Amino acid sequence: AELAAERAPRAWLDIGCGEGYYTAQLAEALPAAEGYALDISREAIKRACKRAPQLEWLVASMARVPLADASCDLLASVFSPLDWAEARRLLAPGGGLLRMGPTREHLWELRERLYDEVREYDDEKHLALIPDGMHLAHSETLTYRLQLDDAQARSDLLAMTPHGWRASAERRAAVIDAPLAVRVAIRYDWIERD
Repeated sequence: AELAAERAPRAWLDIGCGEGYYTAQLAEALPAAEGYALDISREAIKRACKRAPQLEWLVASMARVPLADASCDLLASVFSPLDWAEARRLLAPGGGLLRMGPTREHLWELRERLYDEVREYDDEKHLALIPDGMHLAHSETLTYRLQLDDAQARSDLLAMTPHGWRASAERRAAVIDAPLAVRVAIRYDWIERD
């Protein structure tokens, strides 16, 4: 939200907003801007509307966003897949995409408990997908440790990640049953449209 506020957009869109947790924080940081948020889940949007009723909420796919060309100064994507051509279409010249995603270290300890083999991935793989007419202008990483001593907190963490449904029931139960300290490591990229 702080990074978005530094950009002072006139209009912004949160892509894949889910239940609107991050969207509401963006709306608070950008009170004078016209705000939109979309998710493909009708149920998620119904819940999100209650968090920030001043926004325009859309049940839609990132593949075909019902907004005009060059209508947004800022796009936010928090752990959401992107259609890069659609992102470029939506952005006004000089506008940008604030993309947030995991680094290879994100939730490493959780993944070690859930899988026999933890797959590594390239933190910069997505940069190869940036289309012509856009470029990486800024990047930073937020890293901290999260101590989860409460079983409900561990259950909540599982529920909010794809690991909660990919791992076996036995492995999920083992995570919930024992205290866990995990690394949170999120990469923030500001990708501008030329």
